[in-house]
Amino acid sequence: EPCLVPFGPAVACFWQEKIGYGFGKLKWTRFDGKAWSPIEEVPQPKWTVYPSTGNRPYVYAVSPDGKEIFLVSSFYNGVQHFKAGQWLREAEEIPPGSRITLAGNKTIVVVAVLNDVGNPKRVNEFFGDAGNPKLGPVVIQVWQRKADGAWPPPREVAREAEPLGCDETQYAFRPGFVLPVVAPSNFVPVAWSTGKNWIKYLRVPVME
Repeated sequence: EPCLVPFGPAVACFWQEKIGYGFGKLKWTRFDGKAWSPIEEVPQPKWTVYPSTGNRPYVYAVSPDGKEIFLVSSFYNGVQHFKAGQWLREAEEIPPGSRITLAGNKTIVVVAVLNDVGNPKRVNEFFGDAGNPKLGPVVIQVWQRKADGAWPPPREVAREAEPLGCDETQYAFRPGFVLPVVAPSNFVPVAWSTGKNWIKYLRVPVME
């Protein structure tokens, strides 16, 4: 399940290496319009989620100018930021399985679904403090990166009594919420469902 993102004159491609029933390195390569670069490894922090229960797809990324890349993973917290040839880590409180979008080609917005954080009865040993998104009730939270690189606390935008998504198999949990990788400059559209016969849609304002 590779992820393509605009980068340089063309694109970059990311994928989580699959080894049997497990997972290995996060890898990437760049295309310059003529040829692909040698495959490289993206340094990963310690995984927060046991790999076999990772939300799929495993990697989401955006590029605001074709020179920087912001990436979120289904395996670990935070946002990875590629700039000037180096990978940095930001907003480590953002949970695994989040989705990232680019609003107006400049603002980084991340949306996550969490259960009622802080209730130890609902914290799975593999999910850490973020809680287990396969349990309800859940909250939908939004983080927005400021122009100076700061990440203010998240905003809660919605709640549901039941978890979003369903178990495709015992190893593949697909969250029932989506957002585009590119959004308008003033709002981010988010849609979700609990697997019932309804879909909710919300326009999340992009803060000035």
